[in-house]
Amino acid sequence: MKIKPILIGIAMAQCPIAIADVTTMQSKQQIERQRSEISGEGIDTLTLGTAYHSEKDGFYSFHSVTGTESEEYGNTELDFTVGVDMSYNRLANMLDGNLGAQLDVPAVKVGIGASYAKENAADEYTGTYTLYLSVKPKKKILIPSDGSGLRPTQAAIDLVNAAPGDKFDNVGNEFVSAIEYGSQVMVNLKFEYKNDEDKVKWGGQLDVDWVGKVSLSGALEKVDDATKRDIKVTVSAIQFGGDTNALLSVIPDQLINCTMSDPTPCFQIFENTINYIKGNYINQFTSLDKYNVAKVYTNTYTRSGPELNQLVPDNPYPSRNVLTKMATKNLSESWINAILDNRRAENLLNFYTNELSSAHKTALENIRDDALFNSFLLADAVSYCNSNPIGDYCRTRELESNSRVINYNSDWLEL
Repeated sequence: MKIKPILIGIAMAQCPIAIADVTTMQSKQQIERQRSEISGEGIDTLTLGTAYHSEKDGFYSFHSVTGTESEEYGNTELDFTVGVDMSYNRLANMLDGNLGAQLDVPAVKVGIGASYAKENAADEYTGTYTLYLSVKPKKKILIPSDGSGLRPTQAAIDLVNAAPGDKFDNVGNEFVSAIEYGSQVMVNLKFEYKNDEDKVKWGGQLDVDWVGKVSLSGALEKVDDATKRDIKVTVSAIQFGGDTNALLSVIPDQLINCTMSDPTPCFQIFENTINYIKGNYINQFTSLDKYNVAKVYTNTYTRSGPELNQLVPDNPYPSRNVLTKMATKNLSESWINAILDNRRAENLLNFYTNELSSAHKTALENIRDDALFNSFLLADAVSYCNSNPIGDYCRTRELESNSRVINYNSDWLEL
């Protein structure tokens, strides 16, 4: 695959810049130190001051910290990325608003964004071109109401007084200190090949110009129609925040399928969608309600002022051990492999069923079902590990889950 540079005409003048006084900025910078970042499903109803348990990755249903809400911090930001053959984890993180997220720890995700990432992740049989843009307005943060700093809520004080030995479990160790709003849009041009050899052979014959132009080399252009029909082309797009109906006017159903025997409709939609992102999309944000909650930041009680020390246990916080972290990572990686094997088996059964022998078809049907079973099993195990991070529970669950995983011969995924 060849990729050409893009010049995208986004005028930064459209992005208002907020300027706050030095004293306020220093207070806000102090609040934001040592924070965690959480994105994904289920955060859109969270509010500032909500208690959080960082080891269990869970929010409480009450506020543990009180202060003053401020929307004066930060500037409107644009994050723009283009890429070739992006992984599931990269796509899923981007759609969660985590452009710079670490990729060494895969995450089991659910929801529309995760489903889209599964369908558009690259692998040895699939080549992709991705264009992504996110828009972020100013953050909403929690700052002290006066010079004494942030304070615990009465609800949190009552809980720690009732059970002083269970502070970590009852009020967690962090609180929501900032909320980041945002909108994301992504378009993918995907090529699915009959086998890995075809991807290597024909993937390099494509030129994609990131203003939306796609061209074929002479070798691919002259190949017979049967070979071209074996290369499936899909353009898809997804948008969170803004006017999502405007995207549907450019790419109905957010999806179009073609083959390389007649790719023009897909290539035209791809170009139109990129033009939409560069023009219509970035002009949709006139107020904060046009955005979604993209991410929340949490801060620790220990670094947020002396008044919050009463929420901190007398003994050090327990933390998940190395075996728990490794088990969660291994289970998550196996889950990604399972969902991609399920996708590959499904694609072969849908697109190439006439070329499959009876035995091959049966094997693929079994792999499709077994990989789906494995994905549910592994996702449940990861969820269990997140809920039980302290001790050996996660490692034990990993061993139990691995004993239940259905093994299959992945050679059947070749054609």
